[in-house]
Formats: sequence, structure tokens, C-alpha cells
Amino acid sequence: MRLLFTYNKFINPSLFILSQIYAYIILKKYDAFSHFHESMFFFPDSHDYKQVALWYLGELEKQPYSLKSRPFGYPLFLLLLGLKPWLIFYVQNLLWVIQPVLLYNIIKNFMKIIPFYFLGLGLFLMNISGCLMVTYALTETFSTTLLLAWFLAMQEKKEYLSLFILAFLSCVKPVFFNIFLIQTIHHLFVNYKVLLQKSRILKLIFASSPILYQVGFMSYYFGIFHISIIGSDTIKNYLLSSYIMNTTNIQYETAKLIIDQYEPLLKSYIYKDILGLSYVFLKNIWNNIFTYAFPSIFPPRLEYGLFTVKFYKIYGFLLFILICLPFIFLNFFLHLKNLKIKKELFYMYLCVYWILFSSGITFWQADRILLPIYPFAVIALIYWLSILYKKLSKMLISI
Repeated sequence: MRLLFTYNKFINPSLFILSQIYAYIILKKYDAFSHFHESMFFFPDSHDYKQVALWYLGELEKQPYSLKSRPFGYPLFLLLLGLKPWLIFYVQNLLWVIQPVLLYNIIKNFMKIIPFYFLGLGLFLMNISGCLMVTYALTETFSTTLLLAWFLAMQEKKEYLSLFILAFLSCVKPVFFNIFLIQTIHHLFVNYKVLLQKSRILKLIFASSPILYQVGFMSYYFGIFHISIIGSDTIKNYLLSSYIMNTTNIQYETAKLIIDQYEPLLKSYIYKDILGLSYVFLKNIWNNIFTYAFPSIFPPRLEYGLFTVKFYKIYGFLLFILICLPFIFLNFFLHLKNLKIKKELFYMYLCVYWILFSSGITFWQADRILLPIYPFAVIALIYWLSILYKKLSKMLISI
């Protein structure tokens, strides 16, 4: 809780209450309170998480296949809530309400320009898709909150806490596992002189404990030294299928059946066509950026039309522009060659680029793939705007 109420005893609780009121208005407007019972476990991914949770409870005799692809993080979360849709809905709503508070503190750590705090919050709250995701037993709400908590812990120099949060996040969404490895290696490299201290070794083991448990679990039950096979499954079921669909114009279900029957032969052929595979990969990334709101697929159904289609395409465009272009070009335009990129900023961009890159192996996921990194687009915008503001202020003063 200290992460949430570090700075201002008035602003943070007030923001929490206002965010809850805002969430209630959005959920009420789209009739989410009536639909969450039917939508909670509707999607196949939600069913997978539920199956893993039931297996841990001992209610399944056979191991579900999803044990290989779904680490323990989110199933544990569902277990703690008794797999009750109404409880999952309200707790996920609480997790979403915490996100603006975390975002506010992150932005405040970067700068002391008050109007920018509220500009960032306004941009974040415009994306109501994140608020409505609480109606599904999917990882996006939980993982976005963990991601912001990780970033804030890193800002506050709580190295082992940030490692632990990232380790647990990796056991919720395995795509973050590589970020965990990079941060761990970086930590070992920077602190190698004092690493042999018993207290530091114990802290590092504790921080890595979610990963150690999941790897041990996979090794013991399946002989696989990894936290999940979701990556290879996604490449098979989506990337290879999209390649076949793109080259033959057949439907997804047919493409998937062909891959299941002739997987080794097809892989050897497809992987030789680097240009064709790269085209499909980059096309998937493009489509995942310029996409629509996931809650428009199923109740609470956002109305199709101007808001859902055009707004989210614009939001995706902003994500691409605000994350990629400033990092590459802003130093040149503002002559900030001596600007030191903060460690947190480096990890933010690393995380964003990795998620963007990883999204190339899947499709038809709407905005849920990139939803956890949307707050980082807001942070990037506010950060670069603050630098621009300071630069222009100095120029005006010198005139």
C-alpha cells in the first residue's frame, strides 16, 4: 500500500474515489453489471485459466493441456476469489481503479509540472476498453496493474520488489519473462561486488521465487525447462495459420487443421519463405496497433461506429507515434544529445518494443494484446512533452 500513498495523503485517496466513480459510470452505461456473469468465462483463454485452477483444487482427474501453456499466476488469482464471477468482477474493478493512482505517481516521479499529471490521467481514462475488460476472466486488468506497480517500484529504487513483481507478472503473462531475465542480469552485473552477501542472495532468490516455482513445476510434470509453451503454441496456431491463410485464401479453421496434420513438413517449408513469413508477421503487428476495442466482441458490447472503430484506430496510431518516434528523433530535433535516459525509461521502452514485436505472432485479439502497454504510451507522451516544455521555456527566457 505504501506504493499507492507515497506522495500526497489527499490526492491519492481522492483520485482512487474519483476513478471508482468514473468506472461505475462506464460499467453502468454499457450495462456491464448485467452481463459479467455470462461474459466472465466465455472465451477459450478464460476457460483454460479456470481448468488450471480446478486442477490445482484437485477437482480434475486428468491434467488439462492448458497446464503447459497457462502458468500459475492468474489461475491462483481466480482460486483466491473462489472462481466466483461476481467476486472476480469486483476485484478486477478494484485493480483497474488502482491503475490511475499508480499512473499519477509514476508521472509525478518524472516531473513536477502539475497540469501534465492530469493530462496524462485524462488520456489514460479515455481508453474505456481497459475499464470494461474487468468483465472477463482474462489477464489484461491484473497484468496492467502489476506492470504499473513494477514500474513504480523501479522508480522508487526498490530493486528486489520490482524483480518480484516482474517475476510474478511473468507467471501471469509469460511474454514478460524475457524482460525479467534482462532486469535480473542487469541487477547481477551492477551489484556483482556485493552479490555474495547472504542477505542479497536470499532477497534475489525470494524475488525470483515465482519463476523458480513455475520452471520447477514444468520440469517435474512435463520435462520442459521453461515457464510455459504458450509462445510455441501461438506461433503454431496463429502465425503459421495466418501465413497459410495469406498465401492460399483458406479459412482459419481449415489452416489450423492442415497444420495439425502436417506440422513438421509445413514448418520446414514456411520457415524457408522468410519474406512471406516476415510480411505476415509485420502485418499482424500493424493490425494489432490499428485495431478495435476488445469489449466490442461480446457483452458489455460497445456500440460499433465512430467511437469504437475510429477512436481506437486513432488511439493505436498515437501509441505507435508516441512510443516509437520521440525515442528515435526527439534528441536530434531538440539538440538533447547529452540527455541521460533514465533506467526506468529504458525498461519502459524495452517492454513496449518487446510487446509490440511479440504481437506479430498473433491476430484477431483486438486491443487486449497491447492494452497493458497503453499506459506507457501516456507516460512517454507526458515525459517528452515535459522535456519540450522545459526546452521552450529556456529558449523564451533567453530571448
